[in-house]
Amino acid sequence: MKWRFLAVLAIVGFYFPCEARAAGRATVITSRALGIRVTRPAGWHTLTASEHEENLERVDMNPDVRSRAINVSGTALIVTKFKEPYGNLNPSVEIDVRDAGDLEGESASYILNAALDSLLADGQLVTNVQDTTVGGRPAAYVRVDHVLRVRGKAFPTASELWVIPRGRYFVLIDAGTRVDQTNGTRAEVHRVVQSIRFTR
Repeated sequence: MKWRFLAVLAIVGFYFPCEARAAGRATVITSRALGIRVTRPAGWHTLTASEHEENLERVDMNPDVRSRAINVSGTALIVTKFKEPYGNLNPSVEIDVRDAGDLEGESASYILNAALDSLLADGQLVTNVQDTTVGGRPAAYVRVDHVLRVRGKAFPTASELWVIPRGRYFVLIDAGTRVDQTNGTRAEVHRVVQSIRFTR
């Protein structure tokens, strides 16, 4: 299940990447569309476009927001700890590329700060925007906690975002876990993010 306040950022158009598989081991996924390689942990799953759309349909949100989320065009790679459908918040990492628009040339921190107003509408800031790196490139990070509501059930959720500028575009990474980490830890999703390498 994806988290509510980021739903408008979600992308349904899915690029099916090349995977280097080994039984019972982590999988290296290469996405030419995103220009990245990422390691999916052993036992984790790659979410398909239809599964992602089904998740959005289950989340209690404004129908207009859901419609925009479903109809946004682009490319996304989403990995989840558990196979969907899953009856709890599914620890996950979503990686996609966005057009920078008026934010072209701005720093990662500037871009992420520019998004905070909309992100905080349904959440509570846990960390300020921080400078960091992803795959050796300048990036920015923030964590926002909120409550995801799915068919009447409430899931306290930690949503973590990273932004990496790439000229006219920027890479957006969003990761979600339960606040209490009972079915997956933030260390697990951080390892996925730390595995990212840029191929261009």
